[in-house]
Amino acid sequence: MKQTNFYLYHYAANNPIKYIDPTGRDDDIPILHLIGEIEGYPETGDTEWRAANDQVFIDACNNYNSKYNLSEGDDGYVSPRMLKAQAMVESGGANDKDAFLTDPLQVNNYDDWVPEKARICGLTRGQEMTPETSAAAALEWRRYKGYIHDNNGNETEWEGDWKANYDYNGNRRPAPDGSDREHREWYADREQELSQ
Repeated sequence: MKQTNFYLYHYAANNPIKYIDPTGRDDDIPILHLIGEIEGYPETGDTEWRAANDQVFIDACNNYNSKYNLSEGDDGYVSPRMLKAQAMVESGGANDKDAFLTDPLQVNNYDDWVPEKARICGLTRGQEMTPETSAAAALEWRRYKGYIHDNNGNETEWEGDWKANYDYNGNRRPAPDGSDREHREWYADREQELSQ
């Protein structure tokens, strides 16, 4: 199966890129919106950058699901929309552009570092991140957090997407919505809600 490449100046028939500059001089080329907006996180004007990682999320999910032989409905399966929703909760705020364009899943925050991330995700503490590295590492970390493991570290039982997101975050401070919940509970609820 032939895959389409979405280069910044890709010029071909039936190309979904609306405005093409074959000279390569226009630096205001619209961003592809492949996954679609996540509710509450518009992708227009000053926040169009929220669509910049769509292809990264698609590729990361395809690689991850293929690696573990997962299809929609399988335990641990992650859709690009689910991953994008998680990224929006992590770094999709209007003032978080730099974080979103480097470590959108915030999997390698210096203050959140635990040594298991080296083994599970292949990261080093303080490593310079790219969206590709962030997405791949986040999927592995989320998987690790979503499974119960035996004494040898083998996966034994999937605890569900909500629990995977809850443990992925780990923040026990109060939720940002002012409710009585912990931040990680709000986080898991919010991701479930947005990924629908």
